[in-house]
Amino acid sequence: MEQRSIGNDTVGRVGVSAIGLGAMPLSTKEDRPSPEEAEAVVHAALDAGVTLIDTADAYARDGSEFGHNESLVASALRSYGRTDDVLVATKGGHTRRGRGRPEGSGTRNHQSADGGAVTSAGGIRRDQIDLAVPVDIGCED
Repeated sequence: MEQRSIGNDTVGRVGVSAIGLGAMPLSTKEDRPSPEEAEAVVHAALDAGVTLIDTADAYARDGSEFGHNESLVASALRSYGRTDDVLVATKGGHTRRGRGRPEGSGTRNHQSADGGAVTSAGGIRRDQIDLAVPVDIGCED
């Protein structure tokens, strides 16, 4: 699969697949796939050469399921085996009100985002999470 460089000179650059897996639909839909089906989707993406997976603590049906998507992705990565070259992009600091837009979308909330990222690192069970990447990179004024 074609590779692309993401990042910048401030935070550093890393190579990832040109196509990534957006894992949100594995958790947010009423008719979402079973955990086994979701794992098969992640494994198929990895088999195809995907090395970028997008997840977030708020990817869930509602607030009572926060962390569902990160746990699902973590489980799929653990069962796949060697995933050292996979970059997991996660976010923190959002809350969901019902099925609407996440509360705080587009706002700068460094404390919340940093706290969410620490929680996310445990949820996705990755060895390291880079809290040095400024929240501003993903936030608009």
